[in-house]
Amino acid sequence: MHKTSTSRWSKFTGWIQTRKKELFLLGVSTLFCILIFEIFARVYFFTPKGLIPKYGNSVEHMGVSGLVQKSDDCEILYELKPNVDDFYKLARFRTNSKGLRDKEYDLDKKENTIRVAVLGDSLTMPSGVTIDESYHGLLEKWYNEEDKAHTYEFINFGVGGYSLEQSLATLRNKALEYQPDHILLGAFLGNDIPVKNEKKKSCDSYKVKKRANPYVQSWGWQLVGKKTGVTKKPEKSTDYDLNALDSILSEYKSVSVESKIPMTIVTLRIHPEKNSAEFQEFTRYARAYNVPVIDTGKGFSGEEKDIKKFKIYPYDGHPNPEAHRMLAEEIKKSLDLIHGE
Repeated sequence: MHKTSTSRWSKFTGWIQTRKKELFLLGVSTLFCILIFEIFARVYFFTPKGLIPKYGNSVEHMGVSGLVQKSDDCEILYELKPNVDDFYKLARFRTNSKGLRDKEYDLDKKENTIRVAVLGDSLTMPSGVTIDESYHGLLEKWYNEEDKAHTYEFINFGVGGYSLEQSLATLRNKALEYQPDHILLGAFLGNDIPVKNEKKKSCDSYKVKKRANPYVQSWGWQLVGKKTGVTKKPEKSTDYDLNALDSILSEYKSVSVESKIPMTIVTLRIHPEKNSAEFQEFTRYARAYNVPVIDTGKGFSGEEKDIKKFKIYPYDGHPNPEAHRMLAEEIKKSLDLIHGE
């Protein structure tokens, strides 16, 4: 038995020795094919920028981006780090000394200045576009071009992953200090309506995660998984907690009344056909408190078949500069109320 095993092993090693060159070429060819497929996957997902490390390392989600820190306010939970100069989702990402993704602002408002406090999540922060390309950046530009008698400042308090509760706490504990004349809440209905039995992060247990290094992971595997459905994420529950939504919107209204600052909610809908039911529910509760709601979905109606053209890149559905421009155009049609009124 032992001699038979030895004989087989000798034949195998002999076979290896006689085919060293062929096996070496096979290994090199295999590695080369894997490398080519990996390059293809990165370009497919992220455009050619994804091949450059400083961009390729910017494509992870906010929690492991290295751009956030724990907040001293337990209701806010986490916030953007101050004085950041980096990249996030392929776009340049800078924050001011207060940790806002915006330019510097004095707390004291200058004469003839109209300030809008802009609140929201990753669509408002925004992800994958510069601040000048964002919907509120464009609104600021357009209003200043249109009304030379006033200076308009759309101050951005948006942070990726924020819930309505976190934006509310940001409004109370940060935004009101800047003496805004108007409150603009950007609501993304895919995430912002509370769901029943949703597990919430607590202040005591929350920890900022280390920065991820997505450049070293295999995006080729991600491409295979995406096409085969292996890496498909489970859909979020649609068992909405409408009582919680009613309570949150009631608190927003109370802040608006107590501070005597008018408020508008903007539903950032790029997929109007997909979010129609959520829009109806959200709008019904908001209008019950006489809070105006601007529906940006109207501008994207009929675009469902071409919705991919509005992504920052194929792997990520956040709105690109063209989509932000369309969002801004829809908002501008209904936001003339801030002209010094």
